[in-house]
Amino acid sequence: MEPPGRKQRATWRRSDEKLLLQCYLVARNDATLRSDKGIKSKGWSHIVSRLAKEGITADKDQCKTKYSRLMYEYDVFKRLCDLSGAGWNSEINAPVLDDDT
Repeated sequence: MEPPGRKQRATWRRSDEKLLLQCYLVARNDATLRSDKGIKSKGWSHIVSRLAKEGITADKDQCKTKYSRLMYEYDVFKRLCDLSGAGWNSEINAPVLDDDT
């Protein structure tokens, strides 16, 4: 049971993450929702509304946190793939490294 005043943790499926990123891109390309460093609060509200239409119950903070986490994981993935000796194993859909890397 959740302690009083604590919100329930959001559960994200791969399809939910994809929709979040698609909605973020739409908001980022809308001049009325875009800011210098991302999107305005109004943009996040639009994203939350769009996700809710698909049955995804996440608030603004949960969406922002998930987006930030996805971007962090992508940055780590890119750095890993850019290492000398790194490759891609299409059988397991994962990066692989030489023993020397």
